[in-house]
Amino acid sequence: MTDRRPTFIIDRTHYPKASGQYEMSEHALRRMYARSLGPGDVRRGLRFGRVVFARGAAHFVLGKNEVGRYKPVVPDDDGLQLVVSSLNEGTVLTVYRNTETLPRA
Repeated sequence: MTDRRPTFIIDRTHYPKASGQYEMSEHALRRMYARSLGPGDVRRGLRFGRVVFARGAAHFVLGKNEVGRYKPVVPDDDGLQLVVSSLNEGTVLTVYRNTETLPRA
């Protein structure tokens, strides 16, 4: 059986430390589709999201500032959050929308 989990190669010129390859976990893939999100939403979150380190993971957060700052980020992306195991490992653990964002680092 082939592994059909999407892999994203992200180049972040404004925060190169978070550039690299990210793979969706099975849980994140199920949550993405259950929450009516798509691979494009995940790609934008990884590419343009503010990175906050909390609870032992890296959180990529798209808020009002990112919507206004980056042209590809659409207003519907406000509140999108991705939880990644670590920047080195690059496994997306879950994805969700939340209007209450994490505090700024």
